[in-house]
Amino acid sequence: WIYGVESGTTVDELFGNYITVQGDGYMVITAKHSNIASTGSTVKVYDRNGTDDTADDELVESFDVVVYGDINGDGKIDKTDRIMVDSAVAGYFTLSNGERWTYAPGRQDECPAMHRAGDFDVNSRIIVADSALMDMAILYGVDQTTGVVNES
Repeated sequence: WIYGVESGTTVDELFGNYITVQGDGYMVITAKHSNIASTGSTVKVYDRNGTDDTADDELVESFDVVVYGDINGDGKIDKTDRIMVDSAVAGYFTLSNGERWTYAPGRQDECPAMHRAGDFDVNSRIIVADSALMDMAILYGVDQTTGVVNES
């Protein structure tokens, strides 16, 4: 997981301000939404193996970005995310750790990062307490390093 990324951070800002690769490696970021490094975006780290030929590059690690409160992966923490948490609490769909969920007809995602972004009380379930914390996150923000919702 990559934590600490503020909502609305662009892919370029993620490269420049948040993460670096040492040695002859490089990163490839696949944004989930536009050019925003949002929940569900993926950062892959490759080793060049000492050559300029990308054919022999080795994938070293892959990380998912988690922006606490950004459940739908659009880079914002807003009422759409709150609706997703409320819908999960009400049983309209399952937003559980690593399981497939259906939110709208024809749309299915499998994204543990989305679960992590909405599990504010860190109990591996999306429950009523997460819904209340989501309200506070929209109003007061979230510490993106710890996932703790600001109280004012």
